[in-house]
Amino acid sequence: MPNIYNALVVKGRDTVGQPINVTCEVQQLLGNNRVRAVAMSATDGLTRGMDVIDTGAPLSVPVGGATLGRIFNVLGEPIDNLGPVDNSTTFPIHRSAPAFIQLDTKLSIFETGIKDLNYGEGYELRNGEQFEEMTLNLCVLTPNRIVWDSEVKEIILSTNSGQIGVLPNHAPIATAVDIGILRIRLNDQWLTMALMGGFARIGNNEITVLVNDAEKSSDIDPQEAQQTLEIAEAALIKAEGKRQTIEANLALRRARTRVEAINAIS
Repeated sequence: MPNIYNALVVKGRDTVGQPINVTCEVQQLLGNNRVRAVAMSATDGLTRGMDVIDTGAPLSVPVGGATLGRIFNVLGEPIDNLGPVDNSTTFPIHRSAPAFIQLDTKLSIFETGIKDLNYGEGYELRNGEQFEEMTLNLCVLTPNRIVWDSEVKEIILSTNSGQIGVLPNHAPIATAVDIGILRIRLNDQWLTMALMGGFARIGNNEITVLVNDAEKSSDIDPQEAQQTLEIAEAALIKAEGKRQTIEANLALRRARTRVEAINAIS
C-alpha cells in the first residue's frame, strides 16, 4: 500500500483512444488495498481497471533560483511557455518545519519571487492611448427587493471560506455568502453593506448576490443597531439548550455585522 501523500499516476486510454495520465495524491488508507486520493488534474475519461502506479514518493517541485519569475502548476511543471526549468533540485510539497537551530533571527531580504499582482488600476493601453478603467456590474437582491444594481470598481465579499476581492475580469465562480460585510469601491470611495448570508455568482464582469437580507450602512440607525447588539448579547447569555444557543448565536452575528458595517469605513 502507498504511504499517505504519495503520488499515484493513473495511466490508460479513454473511449476514443486518447492517452490519459493523471497524477493523484494519497489522502487516506481505506483498507482492503484501497486508498482515497485527490486528483491533481481533470479526471475526464477515467474508468475502472486502469493501471495505477505508486511513485513511492510525494509530489515534488523544483526549487532554487531557476524558479524565480516562473509560473508552475501543482505538479511543478512550468506553464508560462518560457521553456523547461532546471529541476535538478526538487523538494516535496509536504515537508517538516525546520529545526529551531536552523532558524535565523537577523534582518535580511527574503527573496521569494512574485507573490502579488497589482490589478488596482484597470486601465488598458493601446498605442499610447489611455482608456477608461473597467467596471463590474453588481446586483444585490433579497427575496423582496433590489438593494443595489449599478456599476462598481471593486468589491470585497465575505464568503464561508473567507473574504475574496473581485476586480474586473475575475475568474467565474459561485460561492456561498456568509453573514458579514460587503465592501464596494466607487472610484476612490468605499461603501459598506451588511449581508445576512446567501449565494453569489461571478462571471463576465457580472456579480449577482442573492441574500436573506441586506442593508446599506447608510440606512442603518447606529443607535438602534447598538441596542440590538446589546439585546442579542444578553439573549445569548440566557439561552438554554442547543437550539436556543444556535439561534442566539446567529442573532448575535447579524447584530454585530450591522454595527461593523457602520464602523467599517470611517
